[in-house]
Amino acid sequence: MNEQQRLTDLGGDQPGDADGQSAEQSLPDGWEMMKIQDICEMSGGSTPKKSNEEYWDDGEILWAKPKDFTGPLIADTEEKMTEKGAEASTSKIHDSGTILMVVRSGVLRHTLPVAKAAAETTINQDIKALEANTDVIHPEYLFQVLRARAEDVRGTCKKTGTTVESIQTSVLKKYEIPVPPMEEQKAIAATAVHQDEAIQGAEETLQKSKTLRESLASELLRTGTSEHTDYQKDKIGEFPASWDTVRLGDLLTDTRYGTDTKSNTEGQGYPTLRIPNIVNKRITLDDLKHTELPDNEYDRLRLEEDDILIIRTNGNPNYVGRCATVDEREEDFVYASYLIRLRVDEDRVLPGFIREFLNAYRGRVEMNGWIRSSAGNYNLSVSGIEKFTVPLPSLTEQQEIVDKLEAVDEMIQTNREHHKQAQRLKTGLMQDLLSGDVRTAEREIDFPDAIENHEST
Repeated sequence: MNEQQRLTDLGGDQPGDADGQSAEQSLPDGWEMMKIQDICEMSGGSTPKKSNEEYWDDGEILWAKPKDFTGPLIADTEEKMTEKGAEASTSKIHDSGTILMVVRSGVLRHTLPVAKAAAETTINQDIKALEANTDVIHPEYLFQVLRARAEDVRGTCKKTGTTVESIQTSVLKKYEIPVPPMEEQKAIAATAVHQDEAIQGAEETLQKSKTLRESLASELLRTGTSEHTDYQKDKIGEFPASWDTVRLGDLLTDTRYGTDTKSNTEGQGYPTLRIPNIVNKRITLDDLKHTELPDNEYDRLRLEEDDILIIRTNGNPNYVGRCATVDEREEDFVYASYLIRLRVDEDRVLPGFIREFLNAYRGRVEMNGWIRSSAGNYNLSVSGIEKFTVPLPSLTEQQEIVDKLEAVDEMIQTNREHHKQAQRLKTGLMQDLLSGDVRTAEREIDFPDAIENHEST
């Protein structure tokens, strides 16, 4: 064939066999489908005895486990081992640039973490290290392919019938990826790296706007928006002397726990907001479930505009107390039992102000004194919420505070969309590049030094 070769003409194990991949596709001339075991060396890790202090105390050698996969690079780890620990481990010390993949962890229920070591690293038994055969494949190309195909790898290679989600190593070794000539590998890798830089830039901008928001909220709840000259102090900090100090319970007109009736995914009953629907201090309708309720219970739990929903129970104490206000909706919603609905006396306080107070540093410190732990969960009760002390400005100043913070929220949402757009762009671009539908020869690409200077061993 002059233009393309069909995968079924390449020989070896064909798509659709027991090794997993099933989609028949075409490749440009000069490309091959190659098994992971033929293009890299795969090795595992271990955990030296935690009881041996000589293996861990004052250790400086990175020791990666699934929890350390927080991004595409692993530059630091929660735990580190000593040289004696490394000698006792079956994991060798992997060089910077080694590709690391989680193969056993609950996180595999929804994602396959793939990262690159940014320094010398050892690994535990839940991770595999992949070191590219540089005569055949460029390390950065392999890294980018595995990240781009992570969802397919997870679905194809997952092990069934195990108590902990796992990747079947024997199947992973036979997983095939497209391998173009080296120059095109380098070009695809360079394109992916440039897009990663765009994603990283968008992420940094998003994080800066979030940090700005937190600082602004703390500042506004400390100094207000008017020209205050006198301040008073309490156990948390200072605030304008003209503000009243009010128990939150005195500002509430209604408090109510949600329904403990089991929800469903068939759309039967009323749409029901749950903990996953309170994200980034906003209400999202992702993964929405429904609940069948009798009319009298629906009447008690029906949400209205400006109702405050607060998370009352969670295994992570940092999630307890997070809240959002309900926007105007055409459809009537109810809410589940791990949430509490608050309604406020709007002649005295704005719902948005209470939302900002609860989500800000001052509110978090206030509620921490009322969060209780039980059976592995952290809980916040209505009686505890009612005891919160709220520094209360005038309604006019409350509105000014809310307006300033909501303006920053709009900026954050714009930055969040830019970040998602950059991620979507890379996903689509990698799909086109790895299928050969878009060829790098048609593009002017700036090669980073680490890619351009790569030489086979």
